[in-house]
Amino acid sequence: MNRNFTPELSSVYRDEGRQISVALRPGNYTFLVMARDARTGRTLWKFHGQGTASVDARLAGQGAVMVTVITTGAITRSQALLLDARTGSVRRKGLFTLEGVRDGKALFMQYDEAPPSAAFLADPNVLLGEVMQVRTGRTLTRNLPIPTRPGCGPLKTLKVGSNMQAFRMNDRQQLVATRQDRCGTFQATFDWWKVPLPAPKIESSAS
Repeated sequence: MNRNFTPELSSVYRDEGRQISVALRPGNYTFLVMARDARTGRTLWKFHGQGTASVDARLAGQGAVMVTVITTGAITRSQALLLDARTGSVRRKGLFTLEGVRDGKALFMQYDEAPPSAAFLADPNVLLGEVMQVRTGRTLTRNLPIPTRPGCGPLKTLKVGSNMQAFRMNDRQQLVATRQDRCGTFQATFDWWKVPLPAPKIESSAS
């Protein structure tokens, strides 16, 4: 990879005295994530990669940089990188999205390749993800279980064959998963930032 390119600045934000920026070179689909001292302009670290990239400013001030990388070819693919804002080292790499940031914690949820070889959500009783203490990188909660309702039989989802899990985030930053059983449709609502993770609030959908 040619590391001596003149990139086009895509986005920039500040993180505790550091200026975090991502720049793209569309001609050869490379990107550069860089941190500079916000006062002196001195380069602190650089991270080069292949594809197009964007950073998520929701982690500003948390000591980490969330980068989403898109690569094109026969199939367009995406992956995520979680970088340490102090050093630029990779904390985590894979198929996950940043869904929420609250109280110094971040919620990362997994997804599958697109198109998936099979429906990604094989078990409707659990959501695959992780709650992390962002500054330290420590995992606080791994996966979010959805309980069955007494006398209502096994669960099933309303979304089949997708590479994304079946959930949404509401305006209170809670994670909401819709499921079905013999008794009907219901929502399981998680206060995901609480440790230990409390059981979700279960509410039946209006008929």
